[in-house]
Amino acid sequence: MFELDKKEMVIRYSAIGFVLGIVLTVFEYILLLYSGKIPFSFSAIAQLHHTHAIVYLIDFLALPGLVFGAFIGNWR
Repeated sequence: MFELDKKEMVIRYSAIGFVLGIVLTVFEYILLLYSGKIPFSFSAIAQLHHTHAIVYLIDFLALPGLVFGAFIGNWR
């Protein structure tokens, strides 16, 4: 097995954190659309943003995931 240097670890963990943030955001959209019995469309997602302002905050989950991944990569 090969050893990753610090820069590669930071990139790897940052990418994992970013992808997990995107996955959580998509999962949140699915739950909101399903609970409201709304068919999937981009206009439905726009309507969710209009009716639930907290959705804007959840859209940014990928960025804290990226920062947290970089922090963990530097820590290891």
